[in-house]
Amino acid sequence: MSDRSERKRLTLGATVDVEPTPTPVLPDDCPTVPLGIFGQYLYCLDAIGQLHKLDTDRLGAKRSILVCTVEWLYDNFPRLKKVAKRDGTLEWIVVGWHPERFFEALNTACRNLGLFIEDQRVRGRGAHRGEDGNVIFHLGNQISIFGKLQPLGVRGRLVFPLRPPLPAPFHAPVIALGGPAEKLLHRVADSWVFGRPALDPLLLIGMLGVVVLAGALPVRPGCALTGERGTGKSELMKLLVRVMGDWLIYSTDATEAGIRQKLGDDAIGMMLDEQESHGDNSMFTRVQHYWRSSYSGGTTHRGGQNHVGSEFKANSVLIAAAINLPAMDSADRSRCIIIEMKPLLPGPKIRLVHDAIWPTVGPLLVRRLQDHYPRLIAEIIPAWRALLMSAGWDDRGADTYGVCLGCAWAMLYDLAPTEDDLALHWLDLTALLQAHKADEVPTYRRCFNRLWGWRVDVYRRGEQRSLGEYGIEAGGWGRESVADGNLEPYDPAALDRPEHVAEREADKLDAREAQRVLRKYGLTIIRAKEDSPHAGLGSWKTGERLLCIARQSPGLAEVFRGTPWGGTEAGSGGWAQAFMRAPGATHLAYPLRFPFGAARVVCMRLDVALAGLVGDPELAHAWDGAEAHA
Repeated sequence: MSDRSERKRLTLGATVDVEPTPTPVLPDDCPTVPLGIFGQYLYCLDAIGQLHKLDTDRLGAKRSILVCTVEWLYDNFPRLKKVAKRDGTLEWIVVGWHPERFFEALNTACRNLGLFIEDQRVRGRGAHRGEDGNVIFHLGNQISIFGKLQPLGVRGRLVFPLRPPLPAPFHAPVIALGGPAEKLLHRVADSWVFGRPALDPLLLIGMLGVVVLAGALPVRPGCALTGERGTGKSELMKLLVRVMGDWLIYSTDATEAGIRQKLGDDAIGMMLDEQESHGDNSMFTRVQHYWRSSYSGGTTHRGGQNHVGSEFKANSVLIAAAINLPAMDSADRSRCIIIEMKPLLPGPKIRLVHDAIWPTVGPLLVRRLQDHYPRLIAEIIPAWRALLMSAGWDDRGADTYGVCLGCAWAMLYDLAPTEDDLALHWLDLTALLQAHKADEVPTYRRCFNRLWGWRVDVYRRGEQRSLGEYGIEAGGWGRESVADGNLEPYDPAALDRPEHVAEREADKLDAREAQRVLRKYGLTIIRAKEDSPHAGLGSWKTGERLLCIARQSPGLAEVFRGTPWGGTEAGSGGWAQAFMRAPGATHLAYPLRFPFGAARVVCMRLDVALAGLVGDPELAHAWDGAEAHA
């Protein structure tokens, strides 16, 4: 069409759309950084470094403004209009941009980059281990590598998006001797009273190092402060928060969802004060769940609306405080460092938290940890682990305390720890080790404790007896007879009977009656028809007595209801798996008859099942130790 005919067709101010060029390509100077694609979602960083997850079904002009700049969109994806001017000439003007063409180019760029797994590549605030093995500090608005501040963005396969800022490391290297860590250690040790005066302040300083390096450490132990009212727990937590700034978040009331949403994929720390034991201890139980997830690092998934789940990266460190800490099992106890605090000494109290010097100490500690991270990973933590394992600690304990002590050591000293350094804390660490071992009751033993402690009133006379008492009597270690006037279910002197005497007593009337009671619950005593299929500890010979435990039993389902070994309504139980961990335990090749029907059974030596109830009390510890080593 000629200009003359087009000029006739257009009236003053009329416009004509012009088709944009095909196959749009994202220019190199685009402020939006494409990252990849997953399903129907495009991942990118916007003009200021924020991470965006774009649903391809919900793209438009408003979304394009969020991830890019208006000026750049006008320049690179303009929407043109041809207008007639007053003098009759035609002119192209920019009246907007083409969001669909921009997103076509972004989609192409993301597809070319391939699959993007957010929890594998995105790093929140805190320290993270880079692809080259060195530590990278994500400070929210910048990153720090080898003490040098650099802009956010993509580093190799890792993505560091914009977040709220953290205090940056000090601008120069920090000395150890007489440095900030040593001063903080002495002020804390002199101002509070700890159950282990030499070790606990060192562990507390080490936990600050764990908070700073959380995302770059092999494990992240939790920490709990406990003690009576007036021991200064809250004051100590507030001091640590003042020292570390936003590296630590302080809260007196937080739910599990609040903790996970506040921390997200950050690798920092959170102080949870007033975590008292109340009723079902549900709040502290959720804290323990986070300790488990964070200890070795992992992603927690939660359901959401519209069948869209949420992911939470557990890389942060929780430090809780309470007067009475709820009971923890051995697995949770081994992931946590518990520091007992004693009443403060009489006299005026110095409020260290208000000292103006503390906010300047945190950046010094962060820089010290950053500079000495390679030495920490290659020398200090392995040295502490080796020292602790040589003293009798297992792998979990050596990891938990080795990482904490290693972080403290990196801040305080320039040399690796030696046996002489371990000797300084030998008594405290030995006492800790004994406490840990006391908590480490094997699963099968805890299951037996529940079983033998279950009380029943078989004859409906109001006389309750435990299944353990029936087990003692059924095995032949009970009282001599009903007529002897002894009202106890067993004679204490009879508990030490040798096996051949107990076998003879097991044929008497009272013992047979006790065996009948046990059979109602799915427990029976038989003689082995052949030698044990296993060799070693817990094995048996033909003719020896075995305790058989039904794998399906209505009675046992009631006993273990509400426990980790509970069963179904039909009586199928998870207790069989726990009992199979006993020394020498095995599945019998054929079912046995019970009052409720035939059932497959788990069998083991009778003395293994009754260890701790009859015979030498130390025998129970011998079996438990054998199971732990197995």
